[in-house]
Amino acid sequence: MSSVSTRWRRWLCNPLIQRELARSWHKYSGVRRVLLMIWMALLGAVVGCGVVVVLSGSPVDLSGGEFNFQPRGTHLAALGTGLPVFCLLGAVSSILSGVLPWIVPVFTATSIVREREQGTLDVLRVTLLTEGAIAWGKLAQPFLRLWPAILVILFLSPLQVIWASGAGLMWGQPMTMFGIIGVTANPGAIAPWLGMLALFFIGFFKPWADLILYATIGLFISTWARSTAFAVALTYGAILVTRFSFGLLTTFLSALFPFLFFDPMMVSMTEATSMNMFWLSALGAALVVFLSGVGAAVLFGGTVWRLRRL
Repeated sequence: MSSVSTRWRRWLCNPLIQRELARSWHKYSGVRRVLLMIWMALLGAVVGCGVVVVLSGSPVDLSGGEFNFQPRGTHLAALGTGLPVFCLLGAVSSILSGVLPWIVPVFTATSIVREREQGTLDVLRVTLLTEGAIAWGKLAQPFLRLWPAILVILFLSPLQVIWASGAGLMWGQPMTMFGIIGVTANPGAIAPWLGMLALFFIGFFKPWADLILYATIGLFISTWARSTAFAVALTYGAILVTRFSFGLLTTFLSALFPFLFFDPMMVSMTEATSMNMFWLSALGAALVVFLSGVGAAVLFGGTVWRLRRL
């Protein structure tokens, strides 16, 4: 544990990171205070709506074996005030999660090749910084420059978890901790909600996995390219190929699952078959996130290896 903390402190003491931290900290001093106040206000609103929904009981009428959603009173008030807020939060989080992974590679793809063009890479190498420290500093710089957007995504994610849990409670099928301990009148509803929760967390980690993977792709290509324009073009080409490959992988897995769990003589799926496909879909998405993390680690190691041979 001490070795990990020592290594972490050494990484934070990287001069490249310290320079970017000092520059960004003073540049966005007003943004820090505004983001903190907005986040606290939104968190209070979300928790308040969730408490109102939970304490007012379930608006789902299951009498006669029919599912009938009937929001009344406090449920209707919570829906009317909470849904617009959550729609806005979801839109902002989705836009940033989709756009930010395409912005970060611009900084990493030009980081090392620009040092080579300006002749300052040799200056970095004659210092006490190792190749790993240089690669770490160059990888962390775009995240420090774009830290307001990073914090927005990080702050909105807990609100989405609360919203997902509140939705499960509001629809009469508790999930997360309620589903795990079995606090529900319908035990058969635990597994679907746990699957939805698993998919939610996979979807939460996927933008971060894409962000780190695309950044390391740009950093690795920057060690091989001879010009900044070529590095940026090659980086986005590699990113498109990567996304296409992951898309083919998920499509292949989606097409393979029915052959594994369908009976050719069956006209419709059984509940068990539908549940198996649901969990395997979550497994396929988790596999993509795992491959993104492994690819980022391999590319970072390749960047360090290439820097040692420049």
